[in-house]
Amino acid sequence: MDFQQQANAISFGQADVVELPASEVRRAAQRGVRIASSDPIELFALVFDASRPAVQDARLRQAISLAIDRAPIGDVILQRQGIVAGGLLPNWLSGYAHLLPATPDLPRAKDLLAASGRELSRSTPLVLFYDSSDAEAHAVADRVAVNLREVGIKVQVSGQIADSKTKLPAGDLRLVRRRISSPDPGAALSNLLSSLGEASADLATPEQIYAAERAPIDAFRVIPLVHVSESYGLSPQVRDWMPPRWGGWRLEDVWLGPPSSVGGNSP
Repeated sequence: MDFQQQANAISFGQADVVELPASEVRRAAQRGVRIASSDPIELFALVFDASRPAVQDARLRQAISLAIDRAPIGDVILQRQGIVAGGLLPNWLSGYAHLLPATPDLPRAKDLLAASGRELSRSTPLVLFYDSSDAEAHAVADRVAVNLREVGIKVQVSGQIADSKTKLPAGDLRLVRRRISSPDPGAALSNLLSSLGEASADLATPEQIYAAERAPIDAFRVIPLVHVSESYGLSPQVRDWMPPRWGGWRLEDVWLGPPSSVGGNSP
């Protein structure tokens, strides 16, 4: 059952608990579905292929970062279930995300492009890949492409099957979606860096964690976009649903009972 089918199942009383995509949370709530959401635990980010000549200039990669307006991605595409991300870890986990700004600056982006010497009018498009099985990723990739075209960067958006057994074609940058794997900042960042193709050293202290997170961001090898919550639709019969703040199903205390007479959605 895909996300859309799950959203319909909970809306029409055909299921008791379903996972909801961010883009369906508000619609489900408007239908009277109880919603339970984790803290932001998924990261959307752009990752560059360092072997591709077109994106080896750090000024171009920085221009791409400055051209992207992340707020509409979280507010519109992800229906206010996404929070602008300047860092890899969400602020509730790291505590320092405010030190990693993610504000668009189109004039600066254009200056960097000019300094990089990229022939925008005659250049071939950058190839941006996304997971073709993820409708939200497709919408986010399209939005990124719109932002980049606004500063003169041509982009070709192309879907790929993420779990394909065949070798994937080369692309200049890739939109990835990664889940935060642990409530421990060091472990979470180490796993996240590895999944993004980045090396991770000893991450035992807050200083080491902060430095390791900043390294790929400051070099513009990875561009964080938004952090997204994990959300569930619950039927009126579900009792004692208390998932961890980092998401997941914890069913040992959950039980089903008669619908409650008290309306409203859970936070």
